Amino acid sequence: MARYIRYLAPSLTAGDFSIAAQALADSGYSRATPGGAHLTLTARALTLDAGSFLEIDAYGDALWDPFFARALSAAADGFTFTMEYLSVPGHYGEALFFAGRTLQARSWSHGENELAYGPPLNPEEQHGVHVLELYQRRFEILCEHNRELIGHGKVLATENWEVAPHPVRFRAEEETMFSLILVGNVAAEDRERLAGATAFPGWRRRLRCTPSMGLPYAEMRRDGPLDTAIVQEVSRRLNCSAVGLEVPGAARGFHWASAWKGDLEDSGEARSAVEFAQILHPLSFQIGETPGMLFGRGGGWLAVD
Repeated sequence: MARYIRYLAPSLTAGDFSIAAQALADSGYSRATPGGAHLTLTARALTLDAGSFLEIDAYGDALWDPFFARALSAAADGFTFTMEYLSVPGHYGEALFFAGRTLQARSWSHGENELAYGPPLNPEEQHGVHVLELYQRRFEILCEHNRELIGHGKVLATENWEVAPHPVRFRAEEETMFSLILVGNVAAEDRERLAGATAFPGWRRRLRCTPSMGLPYAEMRRDGPLDTAIVQEVSRRLNCSAVGLEVPGAARGFHWASAWKGDLEDSGEARSAVEFAQILHPLSFQIGETPGMLFGRGGGWLAVD
């Protein structure tokens, strides 16, 4: 019987195993009382060391746990993807999370859904595309196009953990909405203004540089729905591109908008996890990075005013 349970956290590296440990604790696991579930954590580098990712393989008595994947995305403050494949009796699962919110979580056996957060399975997914193929596709969207790095990329660090199996019936209905704005190529003088106490009241702000090219960008978040006018104002004040998205949780539909120097370029409604990543692609391409590498690693936030 072929059996795979995997978790993927883009941008995490060798020094971030503590984030995975926090997610385990937040999910109800205890490494102090080991059992028959074995986890292998491996941090690998991307091509030319332009970023890294953490992959977790679960063996033994381990159970597929989307709750842990969601907790890992919350602890890392970024994306986490997970998949399950059991050849007998033919059970499959895949889920994508962002900062503690469910973008998509689905599982099925012989065409009958068990988890159904997100769009219905299309025929290609249900009968033609193996979940391992979906896993590779998510890696391409979030990390980079070279699939060979999964399992074969340069190892930065590895650890083996043992925990007791911890079955949890996953639910996402309680997840709340927050809004996200990402700003590309933020100039030095504008980074100082963005960090100012009165720049955008009510928004948390995080200033970073891309791991591959060292280009500056900024991320902003606040609770509640997205205000398109704020996306435009951010892009006007900082004289650059900005994209805003709602992160509603429970795979609900979301509103998004993009602006350039104060002008609204595009906006719309979407639902799927793939659409969420694709909306980020134009801006991430502009600053030479993939969406998964722009988030994660936790911390770095300036306080809400």
